[in-house]
Amino acid sequence: LFSSIDVAISPMLAGCQTKLLAKDGIYLHQAPRDVTRGFMGPGNRADWLISCPPGTWQLESKKKEGQALKFHCEAPLVTIVAVDRNDVACELPTFSVARPCYVVDLRQAVPTNSLNWVLGPTPFINGNVFSAGEHEHAAEISLGQVVDMEVSGVDEHPFHIHVNPFQLTEALSDSYEGYFQAGDWHDTIFTPGAAMRGRLNVDAFAGEMVVHCHFLAHEDFGMMHLINVVGQEGTHFAKAKEIDSTCYWDDEDFGEPKILQPGEIKSTCGAQACCSAVATEADSSDDSPSSPAPVEKKASNDVNSNRMEYLLLALVWLAIPGTILVVGLSVLAKRQVVRWLHSPPKPLRYSTASSTRKPQNSSATRAPPSKSDCRQAPDRQPLNSSRRSDSPACRSKRACDGKPGGASPQCERQCQLATITDTSFAPSTNASVPPARCQEDTLERGVVPYIDTTSCQHL
Repeated sequence: LFSSIDVAISPMLAGCQTKLLAKDGIYLHQAPRDVTRGFMGPGNRADWLISCPPGTWQLESKKKEGQALKFHCEAPLVTIVAVDRNDVACELPTFSVARPCYVVDLRQAVPTNSLNWVLGPTPFINGNVFSAGEHEHAAEISLGQVVDMEVSGVDEHPFHIHVNPFQLTEALSDSYEGYFQAGDWHDTIFTPGAAMRGRLNVDAFAGEMVVHCHFLAHEDFGMMHLINVVGQEGTHFAKAKEIDSTCYWDDEDFGEPKILQPGEIKSTCGAQACCSAVATEADSSDDSPSSPAPVEKKASNDVNSNRMEYLLLALVWLAIPGTILVVGLSVLAKRQVVRWLHSPPKPLRYSTASSTRKPQNSSATRAPPSKSDCRQAPDRQPLNSSRRSDSPACRSKRACDGKPGGASPQCERQCQLATITDTSFAPSTNASVPPARCQEDTLERGVVPYIDTTSCQHL
């Protein structure tokens, strides 16, 4: 349970069994403790065990009959539904845990310092109001000291201290049906009575330690004070091990909880579940149905069964993404095969290094094509030219025609090659196939009719 509002609550669960394990995160010296209700101020925490008969039950905040309390809230908190599963509730053992040495039982320690706190009226603590600019320390305490504290006004102002918790050394005037007992540890306390006495172990951490009212509005008004803690960082209470030899520091191992009073265990009485006392060493060989051996075996079987269920569940969850992955890869592979089967064939390229091609300087058996045949080929322009007059064929033709006395045979041959190359390389949307003689002559002379997307080339 956690009280997070600026009033007190008195949680109770009528009709159910309730036990208290810890307050403000610190185990009781003997746990669990039977309680009927609690009393919690702002910021208090409590660990409860509950056991309810089958049915619906209401956890509610409700003060004791005829009690007048300030800053108290009465309201339903939680609805609990208990289900009958043919189980039995056995008596729990009473135990004590191994404790850190800074929370040993300080009732056996000798205090070396003392503090008095008077809370109120708002916003005063010890008659002072805190100022962020200039403030005085309420006290200066050395690390490793045990400090005796007396606090008054805790029935109207919840008392909260940072860093180090404190222990109740005396019973309160109103224990609230056993909820408050001497020896309990708190870091916040709000009680039906007006005063409390406790002890504080100033441990390990030096610097300023804050004390304030845990009504946040009162704190904002300046109901706060500081304690200056001095000494070597990491200093502990030197006599902690003398009080409790089983306590441990941060760098030490701790032992198992100590059973103070044995409880009961689940067993089998005939065909029904029942509770039986824990077997001692004297009767550990007893084979009666109430002995703990069958219970341990049953618990072991239950654990194995649960492990198998978890394993099967894990396999199912692994199979789902695995199936999705396989299906996805299959679809991708199918698409790739279909794309490969229906892809268009690549254009054929003619090789220029034909072994049967005649050398260029050999005499041809066939007469070279005439100019008129080659010029009858469709008008094709090179890819990098927008005008017919800029083509290489026209430039070669003008060069040959401009010579005196007409074109020489060598120049005429160059003009034919330029014309064939120009008409064979440049694509056109309305072009037809060139004359056969020009194609044959092109292949005969080693010119490849290959279209390049950047320019026409002479191969």
